[in-house]
This record gives sequence, structure tokens and C-alpha cells, in this order.
Amino acid sequence: MFRHLALTHGLELKKDLMKISIPLTQQDLANFTGLTRETVALELNKLVEMGMVSVEKKQYVINTKKVNDVITDEYNPGIFIQEKF
Repeated sequence: MFRHLALTHGLELKKDLMKISIPLTQQDLANFTGLTRETVALELNKLVEMGMVSVEKKQYVINTKKVNDVITDEYNPGIFIQEKF
């Protein structure tokens, strides 16, 4: 979700850092994802600890490189093309 928000509402601060241009509460994030606010708070803390997201006054800054690295590793293992011999 943060990757999508960075792409659609992000302002580039510097290389690999995007600030989401709209203020969002944890309840807003919970409503968007169908989770409870408590679950959002727990998962958001994990992302902050991993350095993927920083939060200050309802403003989120996304480290796009770290987010893309996780998405690439976990969800996009790559496509292997078999060559005909």
C-alpha cells in the first residue's frame, strides 16, 4: 500500500525517498486495508524499524529502494526463460 501511495501521491524528497503528500492517520490506513487500527500500528512499527517508512505528524516518508527490494525479493522471483537447443 505504501508503495502505491508513494507512486500516486508521492513528492520526491531526494533519491529513494518519497513523502506522501496527503496526511493519513492510522485509522485511515486501517480503513483502506480492512485491518484494525491496532494491527496497522503494530505493522507500521515493524516498517519503521526496518527503515522502510518514517512517520511524523501524519506524514509518511517512504524509502522506495527498501520497499522495492522487499517486493522484488519476496513477490517477484523473476522469470526464467528456457532456451531451445
